[in-house]
Amino acid sequence: MRYSYAITIEKAPAVIRRCAHCGVKKPFLPSDQIRINAQKKLLDVWLIHRCMDCGQTWNMEVFARISPKQLDRALYDRLLSNDPELIRSLAFDPQLHAKNGTPLCQATLAYRIDGERLSLDSLKESAELLLACPVPLGVRLSRLIREILGLSAGQFEAMTASGRISSPDAADLTRARMETRCLVRVDPAPQSPPDYGW
Repeated sequence: MRYSYAITIEKAPAVIRRCAHCGVKKPFLPSDQIRINAQKKLLDVWLIHRCMDCGQTWNMEVFARISPKQLDRALYDRLLSNDPELIRSLAFDPQLHAKNGTPLCQATLAYRIDGERLSLDSLKESAELLLACPVPLGVRLSRLIREILGLSAGQFEAMTASGRISSPDAADLTRARMETRCLVRVDPAPQSPPDYGW
């Protein structure tokens, strides 16, 4: 049987960088605003972030010195309108953060998992868990699966080692991180042979 789980982002992760106002490294949260600056026929595009403590702004570069003709028209319109889904995807884009040298702070990430929680005690047949997220979440799959199944870290490791929890999308579930989709297989505990008292 297959169970579906939708992961909804409630708060995007911050980036860690030095705050000019605070004088030390602080988490900066992405805002809901994109800034576009036009110089002659070229554009600079930034995603605005704010320091969680003082509100100081920092602009994360999205595009630099780019011609509007190089942008897909639909993308250009979404940038102009501060499209929420586009802003969310930029806030999670690992390549964009690597380019800007701004590591993500997963401690500030908030999300919820919508879907039925399963009890291993009542699992009589193999189950497939389909996890889906609109952005590359970056959270360890083990954390998500443990929440769905109500497992401790030790129980999860034992079940992956025995093959009772596996995935065609991740070779090592103890280390893999959630992207946008993952299918996980969970097998019930093997049945003990009947004891006839012989």
